[in-house]
This record gives sequence, C-alpha cells and structure tokens, in this order.
Amino acid sequence: MTDLDIPADLVRLQRAFLDLDARCEEIGRGFPQAVDIAAGLTEPQAEHVAALAEARAERLEAAVLLGQHQWWATIVPGGRHDAKVALLWEARAGSAT
Repeated sequence: MTDLDIPADLVRLQRAFLDLDARCEEIGRGFPQAVDIAAGLTEPQAEHVAALAEARAERLEAAVLLGQHQWWATIVPGGRHDAKVALLWEARAGSAT
C-alpha cells in the first residue's frame, strides 16, 4: 500500500490487537440485553464478566505496546494516520492468508 517499512513485530502486535478486539466483541455478544439488565430481568454471569474483563485487559496491553513501539518515532510529522492505515492494511492482509 505504501513504501513504509513496517517492522514484522509491529504487524504481529497489530494482528494480536485485532484478534483480542474480536474476542472482546464475541464475549460481549453473549451478554444479556442491556434493557433486560436495566429492568432487573436478568444479570450477566460472573464468569462472563470476568472473561470480558480479562480480554479487555489483554487488549489494552496490546494497544499500549502498539502505541509505544519505537517505529512510530520514525514517522514524519503529520504522517501517523497514513502509517496507521498502512499498518492495519498489512495486518489484515496477512490474516486473510
């Protein structure tokens, strides 16, 4: 997509983040409807809440590692958005194979 030389470890981190994000979404879909919880008709199971909290913590850790990668310091001012798009492109392209 671009001529950026994206480090392989950063691409792996991005893929891990995307996987963890999908895991959070999957766990969240298993929760009862918010209106049912608000009406007092049901409650989320403690195990479900714990699983989501763990997945979110792992996703946050991946996000922090992504943001702190030294490669970002090599990106020209104003180029971070394009670099992020290129990273996402690379990570998603590799996960499709």
